[in-house]
Amino acid sequence: VDFVVGFRWPHGSKTVRMRLIKGGLVRAVSEAWYPSSMFEYGLLLEDDLEVSPLYMNWINRVMNAHTHSTANRLIGISLYSPRVTETTNPPHPFNSNNVTYQITGNPESPYLMQTPCSWGAVYFPSAWRQFLHYMRMRLRHEDNQNPLKNEYVNIPSSRTNGWQQSWKKYMFEFMYLKGSYIIYPNFAGQKSFSTN
Repeated sequence: VDFVVGFRWPHGSKTVRMRLIKGGLVRAVSEAWYPSSMFEYGLLLEDDLEVSPLYMNWINRVMNAHTHSTANRLIGISLYSPRVTETTNPPHPFNSNNVTYQITGNPESPYLMQTPCSWGAVYFPSAWRQFLHYMRMRLRHEDNQNPLKNEYVNIPSSRTNGWQQSWKKYMFEFMYLKGSYIIYPNFAGQKSFSTN
């Protein structure tokens, strides 16, 4: 805490929030950022991630393309390219290069996917606000000891339906219900702008 408080951040203002009682990963992510304006974007990085020196170039290029489009179903920009489909039971290998080659003829085309990313992603302010509202509603529903609490949203054939302690469970539901997507990078060998 002393290190974070004393860390000099020359790029603008810095706010440090400290939790007094352990809240778990769901609360840690949901309380990490609330957009103060519609022009404030959140880059969520877990504590064990390393980013490429080029990560901001990717974010800026996608942001520039996004502001010139009407893709309002795009809610974020991933730095990571997943190698596993985590919603299947058991998780299956996922090769984005093969998928984009079959669809576009280009194995290195960025792609949209209804999958949240926790290994480095920028989330857009409007979507993140809506997501936090949705997650608060869901957590209140689960706290009521409702016997059907895990049946509130059922994504067909998704392993996430049984997840208990993951913020991504709620983001999967939110994206499914809203028809939202995140854009993913797609380089040869599924190289990414972040890794753990």
